[in-house]
Amino acid sequence: MVHIASLLYGKTEVAEVEKKCLNAYKKHGVGEVIWLLTGDCNLRCSHCYVGAPRSEELTTAEAMRVVKELVDLDIPVVFLSGGEPLMRKDVFKITKAFNEHGVLTVLSCNGTLLNRDVVAKLKKCGTWFVAIPIYGSQQLHDAITGVCGSYELAAKAIKTCIDEGLNVCVKTLVFSRSYAYIPDLLRRYAEVGVKAFYLCDLIEVGRAHLLKGNRITSEQWKLLIERLVELVKEYGVEVDIGGLPSAAPYIIKRFNVSNKLISPSCPAGRGLLAISPSGKVLPCNFLLDVELGDVKSAKLVDVIESSDALKKLRSPQMFKGPCGRCEFNELCGGCRAKAYVLGDLEGYDPSCLILDENSFSP
Repeated sequence: MVHIASLLYGKTEVAEVEKKCLNAYKKHGVGEVIWLLTGDCNLRCSHCYVGAPRSEELTTAEAMRVVKELVDLDIPVVFLSGGEPLMRKDVFKITKAFNEHGVLTVLSCNGTLLNRDVVAKLKKCGTWFVAIPIYGSQQLHDAITGVCGSYELAAKAIKTCIDEGLNVCVKTLVFSRSYAYIPDLLRRYAEVGVKAFYLCDLIEVGRAHLLKGNRITSEQWKLLIERLVELVKEYGVEVDIGGLPSAAPYIIKRFNVSNKLISPSCPAGRGLLAISPSGKVLPCNFLLDVELGDVKSAKLVDVIESSDALKKLRSPQMFKGPCGRCEFNELCGGCRAKAYVLGDLEGYDPSCLILDENSFSP
């Protein structure tokens, strides 16, 4: 994850949270968690990496034990995602429990279930941010989600969050079909009060394997980053780039900024852990097949201490190919999910923005 404002300026709200995440990671081996609460969803997005539930999901009692464990590990922020997290009836109970112990929560949903009553409940539970997707035009958005009318509901949900004073992040997928829409889309929402944006590069896992060949080029990404930096400077918003960790060293070199990045821009296993709907512990939410352990049968801290996969992920200088030889392997390390798609968790990231600049070859 590459937070552009934090990288450029150092002192932002997100940067302060990142520092807390780093402290938790140094102390306990995990700094932030993406918790996929459920695989259930009312949409059928073409790029979804989760799909239908693979096995029995955590019960409320099991989920509350996970909450307690994350609180005890001093985790400062938890991302509640899915599937569609609002399809779990205990989502408010989980969110409230985190808030009561000072843990920030980001609810990443699709926006279709976010009416005014739900927004009020989330605000009352202490939700820090709600993330809602907009994928481009109405026609493109509905085509991606597979549900006619989903764009209108998501746009309405964003307005409701802003009206009710709940922080909202607009998230989008960056791929060939959405690329042309993104600059105007972000500017439009920045002008109405959206405080943060999340742009994720296409990672060809789950249903997204059918989108193979639709990732934008490095040159297109570099042009987009220029626009994103302009947006950050003009509106004072935070822009987070996901699935493209090489954006961090690229921005550092392109804009001649000092290295103010707090955490690795690919934090898979190096600060970040994910929990699947059924309780499997993962190094990243895109790495559903790389199971480190199970919160149903083991404590998270024991999973962390015993995992050979985590030991490998935490030694980026040992990665194969360009990622292992790169001067930025500690800072970046390349997207582990993209390397895994090519067949090797420790392999190279084929989407690297500085690959040619460093004269590397796979």
